[in-house]
Formats: sequence, structure tokens, C-alpha cells
Amino acid sequence: MRREKFLEVFDNLPTKRKQVLLGILRGDTREKIMAEVGVSPDALTQHRRQLYKDFKIEGLQNEADDPRSGERKLPLLIALCAQYQPDLISPNTDRLSPSCSESLLFPNFSTYNPQTWVGRESIVEELLPKLQGQTRLLWIKGISGIGKTTLGECLASKTWEKERSFQWIYLEILEGQSPDFASVAAELLAKLGDRELDPQERNNPDRLSKRLLQKLQSHSYWIQIDSLERLLNPEQPTEFVDAY
Repeated sequence: MRREKFLEVFDNLPTKRKQVLLGILRGDTREKIMAEVGVSPDALTQHRRQLYKDFKIEGLQNEADDPRSGERKLPLLIALCAQYQPDLISPNTDRLSPSCSESLLFPNFSTYNPQTWVGRESIVEELLPKLQGQTRLLWIKGISGIGKTTLGECLASKTWEKERSFQWIYLEILEGQSPDFASVAAELLAKLGDRELDPQERNNPDRLSKRLLQKLQSHSYWIQIDSLERLLNPEQPTEFVDAY
């Protein structure tokens, strides 16, 4: 789910359902959420199920077939909110516990759906061995709407199915966004879970770059950056606007 759609869904949630979501993101217990929102256990369960539908959280199995599928969906919902509204996530939120770590790692793709994916067999077969090997940087070029985002997500999905050792991060450079390194690096650090930046550090590209490198070296990440061309200098399109 893209950022714009996420914010639209979030802003239009019914009051009680949004209160339930905020309680989940704070790490509140079921009892505390029920007391503060004023709902019964059954109503709380229904609100959670509806939240999964609202945010298009897909489980590996249908709830009717597996009663624990809701437990698998909850970390995905929290991870989605952490991606687009990290300020709502409390340190008390149990989204990295061993019981849910694998679910959290499952990429929450915005466009790729293996059930509807067709074609591109040759390019996928060519790129997968490289990405599963030593290739660390892949540029996908093409006109708008040709399927660059979906292809990137397809490659990530097929790699993750084989080796579940990385966390997938999606970052889109929005139209009109400031092209300076500091703003993009701060946003990327937030998506990586590193949100505690003081003003001096946020405005210091040297310190930001060191912090970002340390974060990237601490774990295996697959970072998909969309619309990177918006950071390029229009007068010299082979160069970034910001030298950092």
C-alpha cells in the first residue's frame, strides 16, 4: 500500500476503530483498549479484523482455515503503520518479538501480487541469480506506468521466499519533496526504526551519513527506492542535486 492510500484509509477510519488501532500501536493490552474504547472482546476482535481489511493486510491463509492467521496479520499491520507513521509506534509495541519476527519480515508490497503476475520471465531469471549473489545495486529504468515498481517487488518477493534473511523497506521520493540528502536520510532512518534524531544531527549530513551506514551494516536490508530521478539535477541528470 502506497503512502497516499495509507493516509487516506487512516484519516477515514471510524472513531472507535482508529482508537483501537492507536491502542495497538501504543502497545496497550487488550483489557486496556477495551476499557478506553468501550468495546467488548468480540467487538475488539471485529475491529481488528476490519483493520486488516481496511489496510489490505493479507494473511498466508484464510481466517476461516486458520484461527491464528490474525496473529500473523497483526505484526504486518504494525509494520505498515511504522513505515508511514512511525511517530505513532511506542517502544512498548511488541512488533519484534520472536513469535512475530518472521511475519514482520514478510514484505508488505504495494503492487506485486503473485496470483496476478504474468510475463517478464526472462528478465526475472536473469536478475534473480545476481540479486541472490553479490549484486548490491540495481537500477530499473523506464517510462511511467511500465511496471518498474512491481518488477522490483517481484524480485524481492522471489528472493525472500528463498532466503528470509533481510527486511524489505520501501521509500518513495514524492513530487515536490526536498532533494537534499539530510531529509531523505532522516526518512530512511525512520523506516529502518531509527527515529531518535536530534536537530543538530538532522542538519548535519556527515553525522547522518555515518549513522545511516552504521544502521545498514547492522542488518540485511532490501531497500527499494521509487522515483529516485526526483533527487537528480535537472540540468545535469547524471548528478544528484545534493553531493551527499
